[in-house]
Parts: sequence; C-alpha cells; structure tokens
Amino acid sequence: MPRYITGGFPAVLNNIWLGRDESQAVATALQPKLTKTQASIETLMFDVILLEVALNSGCEAVALANLMPRYWADFIRNSDMSEVK
Repeated sequence: MPRYITGGFPAVLNNIWLGRDESQAVATALQPKLTKTQASIETLMFDVILLEVALNSGCEAVALANLMPRYWADFIRNSDMSEVK
C-alpha cells in the first residue's frame, strides 16, 4: 500500500487547527474514500493503457468492444443511432 495510505494524513494529523482526536477522526473518515479513489484511478489507468495498446495495434471495433464492454455499452446507450451504424 502506498505511503500516503499507510502513513496517515500528515496534513490533517499535524494541523495546528485540529486537536489530536479531531485530526484522527478526520483521517479515519478520509481513509475509505482515499482507498476507493485509488482503486478507481488504477482501473482507469488500466483502461487507458488497454485502449492505447488496442489502438496502436489496429484493433477492430468488435475486438475493442469485447475488451472494454462497459465503455462499449455506454457508447451504444448514449450515441446518436445514426453514428452507431
């Protein structure tokens, strides 16, 4: 786990305006949000690299749809039907 997750939140824990108990409560409240955000960013980074490799290798639309089904479904749902054909 990265240092900023395991090492706490120095900006919060060492804040002169927060007491020890308050800063610990804030750090505890932020921990799950930071962990969730980190997981989302890692997933997004994986998807970006996957898309880059697929586009650089000349991947066809059908293969790309199989590699990235969530994005394909979103594209189909939100696109103008004249563009989807």
